[in-house]
Amino acid sequence: MESFENFLLNLTNFEKSRNVNHFKEYNLSNFQKLVNYFNKNPNPNSIKISIVGTNGKGSVSNLLAKKLNQNYRTGLYTSPHLINFTERIQLNSVEIPMDFLNIWINNLSEDEINLLLTLSYFEILTLVAMIYFELKQVDFQIIEAGLGGRLDATRCFYSDIVVITRIELDHVEILGDTLEKILTEKMGIITENTKKIFYMKQDCVTVDLIKKYISSKKYSNIEIYEFKDQIMEYNNYLDYNNKYCNFIIENIKEFYKSKKNKELSVNIENYQDIKISGRMEIINYEPFIIYDVSHNPSGIENLLVSISKTYLGKKWDIILGVMSDKDIEGIVFNILSSNIIENIYILQEFPFTDLKIENSRIKKIINLETNFLWKKEQFYIVTGSFRLFPILKRILANYK
Repeated sequence: MESFENFLLNLTNFEKSRNVNHFKEYNLSNFQKLVNYFNKNPNPNSIKISIVGTNGKGSVSNLLAKKLNQNYRTGLYTSPHLINFTERIQLNSVEIPMDFLNIWINNLSEDEINLLLTLSYFEILTLVAMIYFELKQVDFQIIEAGLGGRLDATRCFYSDIVVITRIELDHVEILGDTLEKILTEKMGIITENTKKIFYMKQDCVTVDLIKKYISSKKYSNIEIYEFKDQIMEYNNYLDYNNKYCNFIIENIKEFYKSKKNKELSVNIENYQDIKISGRMEIINYEPFIIYDVSHNPSGIENLLVSISKTYLGKKWDIILGVMSDKDIEGIVFNILSSNIIENIYILQEFPFTDLKIENSRIKKIINLETNFLWKKEQFYIVTGSFRLFPILKRILANYK
């Protein structure tokens, strides 16, 4: 029996390459053809919500899905994963079963397998998410875009609703070197099927820019909603993203009723019961360790402000593992500017990148396994990359 996991190993995984623009000659035509072939009968009653942005799209996707999970069959597609790739495809917070994946791949013909071998790692998982959600007849599909929007495989969901989170400078070699260029690339997720667009109030994202983009594509009858609150008004970035999700849910009720002919019923105030892996996540108590997936300067800044407000008066050491395509100098500058950080430990082992800056608060370590000694009385933040999480989990499992 062919293992789906083994099949994945045969595919190109662009997430593992850095500083290279693989999309110069790329378009969605081949992927769209295979979507049409393998996902022949999409459910017209399923409401699809795409989330794009630089920071916050993962937590917004998870928060939306968990709120809608209460009363509705809700599919969630996110990336990347922390431990297992099945985390990316969930139905009401339950990961897609490996049995389903193995049976699906083994029921395909050799010709169909060969067609799938033309796809990338991200494309095949996007396709499987589409098929799984349709098979399960979900009410909502919450879809976190990958790198961009215009050339993102998740564009082929043709979502009814597009949600824009924080736009920051990241992946500039692929998405553009200005915030407006990055926004434009992200807005490529909008299609002729889109009915509503939500965005967070920020200098680089305005209703005029969104209208200009919509007009250039000749899309019509799209309603635009601005979430006017500012992140600094909240205790932490998760509180802010939670309120954004509540704002979205309140403003899709009319659309839901027109599509389903019944009222949308969601308890939007259940936030305290929602935990999101990798977002200000407490993963150990002695020593006290918080892990967060923040991996660019603005994300780190928001994280440190959030922690300072949530844990008043505490001083922290930070362990930083940053991939080579990230702005490690900008990240470290924001860390040094924070008054809650005592020491900065920089991981140098591949795939993490080194730092050329010298500072008395900066200490370089080869890896966490052999070069780090936890102090039970200290408070730690571990951040900078998704790839730190499995390393950290493995170390803590053996820590006494």
